[in-house]
Amino acid sequence: MAAVSNSSPLIYVSALADLALVRQLFGQLLIPEAVFREVVVNGEGQPGAKEVGEAAGDWIQIVRVEDTQRVASIQERIGLQAGESEAIVLTRQLQIGTILLDDRLAVLEAETQRLSVVRTPALYLAAKRAGLIERVEPKLDSLRSSGFYLRDEHYRAILQRAEEL
Repeated sequence: MAAVSNSSPLIYVSALADLALVRQLFGQLLIPEAVFREVVVNGEGQPGAKEVGEAAGDWIQIVRVEDTQRVASIQERIGLQAGESEAIVLTRQLQIGTILLDDRLAVLEAETQRLSVVRTPALYLAAKRAGLIERVEPKLDSLRSSGFYLRDEHYRAILQRAEEL
């Protein structure tokens, strides 16, 4: 089951050396050109740049967004960045139901378009349920340590769903 991703999930899972989990969960990841630029080109030397760059053309595919007017419309209407806007449009273009996103406004837009959104912390819940990791809590703690903002109530809710509370 393939998914489309925005930049932040790629950056954070790479910072935790967990990009392989994304491959195990989805098999193939599709990213728009803007996400590739944000992570690999503009993010050179940062978490995700090397990992995504090496996986590009293999299990991560870079796909051109066809409806650039729709991308511009989302950017103007909501104020999303190019990567987020392109990822949402690409998900619809390819008729893939799942998108990896973290930004609150981007998530709301994707949900408005009836896309299934998976946020970075939920990747770890899915990985536990798939038997790929034993515990979610250390991953959430590492995410927070790496700068990922996760409200306490969301932290607890994820741990409850993971049956770790």
